[in-house]
Amino acid sequence: MKENKKGWINVIGAMIILGTVYGCVINCFTLFVVPISKERGIDREYVSLILTIMFLSYMVSSSLSGKVYERIRLKRAIIVSALLVPLFYFSLSFSLPIGLMYLLALLIGLLLPFMSFTSFSVLISSWFPYNTGFATGIAFMGSGIGGMVWSVVLGRVIEKRGYSASFALAGSVMLVVALVVSIFFIDDSKVVITKKEKNNSYIKPAGLYKTLILSFLVGITPLFVSQAMVPKALDAGLGGAYSSSLNAFFMAGLCIMKVVMGKSYDKFGIKKTLFFGLFSGFVASILTVFITHKELAVLYIFFLSTNGTIQSMAPTLLAKRISDERNYTSTNGLCVAVNYLGCALSPLILNIVYERVGSYNPVLIADLGLIVIASIILVAERNNQAK
Repeated sequence: MKENKKGWINVIGAMIILGTVYGCVINCFTLFVVPISKERGIDREYVSLILTIMFLSYMVSSSLSGKVYERIRLKRAIIVSALLVPLFYFSLSFSLPIGLMYLLALLIGLLLPFMSFTSFSVLISSWFPYNTGFATGIAFMGSGIGGMVWSVVLGRVIEKRGYSASFALAGSVMLVVALVVSIFFIDDSKVVITKKEKNNSYIKPAGLYKTLILSFLVGITPLFVSQAMVPKALDAGLGGAYSSSLNAFFMAGLCIMKVVMGKSYDKFGIKKTLFFGLFSGFVASILTVFITHKELAVLYIFFLSTNGTIQSMAPTLLAKRISDERNYTSTNGLCVAVNYLGCALSPLILNIVYERVGSYNPVLIADLGLIVIASIILVAERNNQAK
């Protein structure tokens, strides 16, 4: 009973940190694209490159996380990140040259995995070896809750005080909350990282390449839709308040669906759960084209939230499906890395196309094709559950 209590304290701690940090840094970045572009006179594609750099550095850092945890305790890595990420994010509040903003984005991305999905998936799977999906869903819903709250708060601050004040406010709150929670809530005593001997190489699990392709596709496809949502609403003249509210409802749906999809994984398995998530993305991509029709908002948020859930949860669960204790940490790092490569490319491609043709619709149409490809790979593959 005591062990179970400690496990749930870790889940709550992870949920709070994800909500406070990841929910702001990643899930609310679309709120800043248009304001920074207008105030600084920078094309959207160059502003969105900030998020792309975060994702790319996140990808590199995630792929190396297994080696990092062999040398540094997981809790210590979380605490260091909880100190530095908010400080770097706060620095974005200054009127910096775009090059320095890119540098800060690089540093944030390198540190963020150690206080988000990469580290918490290892932590939670150590405390919950059987109900992994449900516990992971509870923890990961924090990013949705945080995104919902931050969307409303930051949206209002941006409208009244500008984007610089929003960066400053968020960085200050992050610093206090993340440090306190990482020091007093996180317990990594059950995390066991097996150090590989020098003559031992990584043991490649069966089905790794298909799993990596799927991880990439569930990274790039949901982001095409969610990253287009706010700018598309602003371009349609729906206003900043409506756009931030739309993002807040999306985050609310996201946190609910993470629990639902986590439970679905435990009951129905990854294949059925992921297929439903992909189907939801197909519908959401179509509905994004008609985002100006407010009567479709509820339906739109449901499918968008369901699809958004698979971006963060699927790589971890896919890695667990094909690996065992010998290679899980490294496999998980690889899956998260390629997933974030897809995330990195999404906003960049989206805004490059927008600057060239003045519309996000061509990307949304291409998104439909990628979802179909992912579904075919998922349905065609044989179950390679690790023994």
